[in-house]
Amino acid sequence: MFLFFSIFVRVGEYKISTTEDCENVKREPRCSQYPVQDLAIEEIIIHPKFSTTVFKDDIGLVRVTKMDFKPENVHPICLPVSEEARTKKFNNAVVTGWGYTNPYQPKLGDPGTKADILQQVGLVTRDLKECKKQYDDVPQARIKFTHICSGGFGEKDACPGDSGGPLQKAMDNDEGQLRSFQLGIVSFGPVICGTDGRPGVYTRISYYMDWILDNLKP
Repeated sequence: MFLFFSIFVRVGEYKISTTEDCENVKREPRCSQYPVQDLAIEEIIIHPKFSTTVFKDDIGLVRVTKMDFKPENVHPICLPVSEEARTKKFNNAVVTGWGYTNPYQPKLGDPGTKADILQQVGLVTRDLKECKKQYDDVPQARIKFTHICSGGFGEKDACPGDSGGPLQKAMDNDEGQLRSFQLGIVSFGPVICGTDGRPGVYTRISYYMDWILDNLKP
């Protein structure tokens, strides 16, 4: 018996369990007329210094087949390319994902339940030195300037199933237009997500922009 798994990248998704994506806007359902796009993976590029031993350089690139950006359910996100964007300080951001919504899942022997609808939560950015102290008891967690620490208050956090997702913030681009920028990637956090006093840790994209640009292709 042979098992075959199809791995692809899906864009334009909102609610996993339905073909049509709808949300309530002012108590009225608003549905997208556009279907999701499933894109074949052409290449996976893992950072050459990535390490699971010390949670280091937790970033990679996935090259996919051409996607259509015309539908309203698909929009590109900006990256901090310019020097100004790379060094701009921010005090809060938003993380999104379809991970577990209960911080105590998954429990031992219980697979838990992941979100069916795309979730988002606003997080406060934490001081790196303070974040490092809060992870001193975790040998693998070597917090550095290549990381962003966010959350750690009131069970607001990324959870298992959100790993690899975006930490983003609306900021002005070089032309003064308000755009969403991806600033971080969900990397790791406390065993029980949303633990007060222990923020989630994200890969800081601005540090890796040169590597990202060097690996881009037309």
